[in-house]
Amino acid sequence: MARLPIATRESVPEAQRDIFDEMVKELGSVPRYGPGSVMVHVPKAHRWATGLNHYLRDESSLPKKVQELAMLVTARELDCQHIWNAHAASARKAGVPGTLVDALRDRKELAASTVMEVNLVHIGSPDDTPHGGPMRRLMLLLVAVVVLTTGMAEAQPRLGVLLFGTPATDPNVAAFRRGLSDLGYVEGRNIVLEYRYAEGKAERLPDLARELVSLKPNIIFALGGDVAPAVKSATATIPVVVSVSLDPVQAGLVGGLARPGGNITGVTFVSSELAAKRLQFLKEAAPAISRVSVLWNPAHPDFEYKETLVAAQRLGVHVQSLEVGSPGDFDAAFRAATAARAEAVIVATSRQMLLNRQQIIELAAKHRILLVSGWGPWAQAGALLSYGPDVDAMIRRAAIHVDKILKGAKPGELPIEQPTKFELVINLKTARAFELTIPPSLAARADRVVE
Repeated sequence: MARLPIATRESVPEAQRDIFDEMVKELGSVPRYGPGSVMVHVPKAHRWATGLNHYLRDESSLPKKVQELAMLVTARELDCQHIWNAHAASARKAGVPGTLVDALRDRKELAASTVMEVNLVHIGSPDDTPHGGPMRRLMLLLVAVVVLTTGMAEAQPRLGVLLFGTPATDPNVAAFRRGLSDLGYVEGRNIVLEYRYAEGKAERLPDLARELVSLKPNIIFALGGDVAPAVKSATATIPVVVSVSLDPVQAGLVGGLARPGGNITGVTFVSSELAAKRLQFLKEAAPAISRVSVLWNPAHPDFEYKETLVAAQRLGVHVQSLEVGSPGDFDAAFRAATAARAEAVIVATSRQMLLNRQQIIELAAKHRILLVSGWGPWAQAGALLSYGPDVDAMIRRAAIHVDKILKGAKPGELPIEQPTKFELVINLKTARAFELTIPPSLAARADRVVE
């Protein structure tokens, strides 16, 4: 590979000499080595290439292998030994086949093994690229990036996402996106997210699940125990990652936690002792309580109500069931709790409950009933206490399952993850409003206290 002579003001195109002067002033001198010494022969192209270089290095999500291959094709077409020496070894290390590297170096007939490699090699082939001057050759890299970006869009994995609410109203969608981002996935660059959402209407979930399946995504992410059964019914072949607040074995989603089998894996927020612990914490905060209602969604296959019944017998508490099937049922449920002289309501959290959290908190305040919940920001919003896992952290773990499956893992062989740490949050302002004094022993166990 030959080297171009050092550029001078007289050697660059006359119409670009002002740009040349500005570049030399910015750089301090004419570049004598490296890619800049080549590109400076066409100052306008140098400006374009500098912006492109910034994009490739700092903003793009193109795989390292593709970036290095682009540099080798550019080195060959620019006949630049410096670029070649800087990138040949790193291209091999990044996974560019050695036969392809050698063929580029020796200007032999080119063969490529992937769609993106074919695009790059085709753009750099001698038949399509007359060596008519630096500008024409430098434009190769610009064209290559356009072609590669198109190739990447075609090759992007597609992730179906099914929600009970909407992407704007679901409080955990942002955590899932952050989880994907932490793993290097950027929506629109190297992964496509196909959302379908029921807008709080559970009856729409089966049709939406079937619609997602018809799109044939690589994976479907089902966010919520209200949602996961619809996806399970819709497909037995597409990999499914779930994030649920129920026991996926008891609910019939998987065969086991350690080895789910089938096409479903993911994370669960539940642990068998959570319901009993919530009732225990309530009794410690308000020892005189003897009547409690459990607000739950019968369409959400959750066993928290039954587990609360078992714990209540041991603690001497009477439990009332408040079944809520739609947002219009909440007002009647709290009237029923008041009629039964319930002193507290325990919320069995589901997507429906989260979507209507503010309404539930306002109704509890209106009826002067203490509120206790599981996961989610209930205590921060006005409930007396909440006890459960860090749900955002668990949902970010669900993104890890997505990543593993995209890299070849089988969902049936990925264990369902369970939380190992649970947070007790107590709202002292609410306690004072109900003239309760939180025992120091209970306050000392709280992970967070809302003043």
